[in-house]
Amino acid sequence: MELRHIRYFVAAARERNFTKASHTLNISQPVISRLLRELERELDTVLFLRQRSGLDLTPAGETFFQHARRILNDCEEAVKATKEAGHVRSKLSIGFIATALASFLGDIMRKLTLEHPEIELVMHEMPPGDQIVALRNII
Repeated sequence: MELRHIRYFVAAARERNFTKASHTLNISQPVISRLLRELERELDTVLFLRQRSGLDLTPAGETFFQHARRILNDCEEAVKATKEAGHVRSKLSIGFIATALASFLGDIMRKLTLEHPEIELVMHEMPPGDQIVALRNII
């Protein structure tokens, strides 16, 4: 079973109609019908009652629908968490003089945090001599 089978099933179960589901998924109606028949064969059960007025879920279809929605939600959460984990949070320490913060540094810091929320800014008010010592200790 592939994830697309589950997506197609959920769309058809929500729409209660293969044609409407195919429009929602941007695929042809015969494709969704064929894939859902394959899914029913794989599960060895009927998921839909096909009627002129549309589709109804069988009891097995209702059960699968509940699980299928959870599977899709879990997949979406996994993708989101993976993307977030891929954004390494960086730390930037800045030594500054109070007059620089008031004149131009504050605007730059605001812009940086807006454009790069993954960077954590740590500010240290330091006289120029201490800044030079701190820079030498980094190198």
